[in-house]
Amino acid sequence: MTSTSTKTSLEDAHDRHHARLHDGFYEVIGRWVTPERFADGVDAQTLFRRLCGELEAAVDLEERAILPAYRTLPSHAPQGRPEVVDGDHTILRRTIVAIEERFAAIGATPTQREVLEALPLVYRLIATLEHHTEREQRHVYPSMGVVLSPTALAEAEAVLRGLMEPQD
Repeated sequence: MTSTSTKTSLEDAHDRHHARLHDGFYEVIGRWVTPERFADGVDAQTLFRRLCGELEAAVDLEERAILPAYRTLPSHAPQGRPEVVDGDHTILRRTIVAIEERFAAIGATPTQREVLEALPLVYRLIATLEHHTEREQRHVYPSMGVVLSPTALAEAEAVLRGLMEPQD
């Protein structure tokens, strides 16, 4: 881990992307609970799938470039061990599958009860993402300036920033 308090542009991109996902999953809840408030034609399921696509692309980047570099460090704090970060990715993916299954089971026009019964899954996803974000902020991303080349840092940052561009 680096000891400087100045964030790299990769760390900033990571933090912004995770904040976007966090806010977006809360918006999924809002669109699911009170769909009439959102007149843009994007329902909860559509927004959820967009956000999951972004999350999967970020996890792919981490598994392809970030975590292999992170594993080369000589030591890791117990909470920042690479296998713990991998475990977070597994939990995120499993929770997404459970939410998708719930969406499929209740259809496009769920009853209020169906929505309320499904909300704990989305809250679980948000809580896992929060925990994972903190782990990466404290352990993984601060070390990237030590283990990635400037080119690799810039490429990873570009991927994360690209995920945050508006989608049609």
